This record gives sequence, C-alpha cells and structure tokens, in this order.
Amino acid sequence: MGTLYLDSNILLNVLLEEEDFVESSFELLQDIEAGKYSALTSLLTIMEIHRILQKHGKKEKEIAEVIQKIPGIGIEIIIPEREDMVSSYEFVRTLKIDPADSIHLSVAMESSTIFVTRDEELSKKISSVIKVVKPEEL
Repeated sequence: MGTLYLDSNILLNVLLEEEDFVESSFELLQDIEAGKYSALTSLLTIMEIHRILQKHGKKEKEIAEVIQKIPGIGIEIIIPEREDMVSSYEFVRTLKIDPADSIHLSVAMESSTIFVTRDEELSKKISSVIKVVKPEEL
C-alpha cells in the first residue's frame, strides 16, 4: 500500500469526537502510529484544523497541544511549494474544485498515492486522478 494523504476531516472526526466517524478514524490514526501506514498531510490541513477548533471554542493552548501531537503519531506535514500552487490552479480549472481542496490534491499527488477523506463531493471530483478512500475502506 502507498502513502496516505489525510484530509482534515479525518483528524477532526477524532478531535471533535464525531459520533458516526470517530471510531474508524481513530483506528486509522492508531494504525499510522503503529507503522502500518505511512501518512502525510499539508500545512493547510493544520491551518483548517486550527480554525475549526477555534470555532468550537477551544483555547489556543489546547489547540497548540493537539497540533503538536500530529507529527508525533507519524503524520508528516508537508508545506506546499510553488509547484504545488501552480498545479493546484490547474485542478481548480479542470476538476472544478475549491482552491483549498486543489492545494490538498496537489500535495497529495506529489507525495502520496491514496487520498483519505469523508468529503463525498470532493471524492467524486478527484477520483479520476487519485485513489480516494474513507478510513473504513483501508
């Protein structure tokens, strides 16, 4: 199996204890920590998580502690580069996806082989260019 790219919703399932999704997303994170899967995400994901936790009333100290744990469980954080930004614009144009999602896709295509998300609309739009799965499908 290749490297997984984790969309923010997978981490948020666990952080926000989302009832229908927390168990399978947590199991995936445990598998990553145990070395069963290689995983990465982008700095954009971290920014999205930070903002959503702010909206849920979390304090900055608590958010910082959560964010600092992400690399510790084996998730590499990629900083999008110029080439990622250029190719992401192409995805906005051709796949008609949100600019933020296009950056996620660009980083994923450069550094991973499987995009892990629960975003059904995004999955449909990007499945022609990268393998897309939900945690329970791994």
